[in-house]
Amino acid sequence: MKRAYKELINDALQNYHYGLTSRGTNGDAVSLAALTTAIKGLTCCAFGSGDNEALTELQAINKDLSEGNVITPFVIQEEA
Repeated sequence: MKRAYKELINDALQNYHYGLTSRGTNGDAVSLAALTTAIKGLTCCAFGSGDNEALTELQAINKDLSEGNVITPFVIQEEA
């Protein structure tokens, strides 16, 4: 998956965890819905741009989220 997708996913995960911290368990559903919406948006972007590799990975992430499993952030290597 391209670095740009990974960075955006990490941003969405950061917002998800911030939402949990700031709203507590009352914001759990709202935070998960926002994260899911972000990933679905990236999935549409991958589909529209013909990026089949990212599409496959994003569909797997969407499946995990629909089952209540939140992924861990991507480790992004600095470019040399």
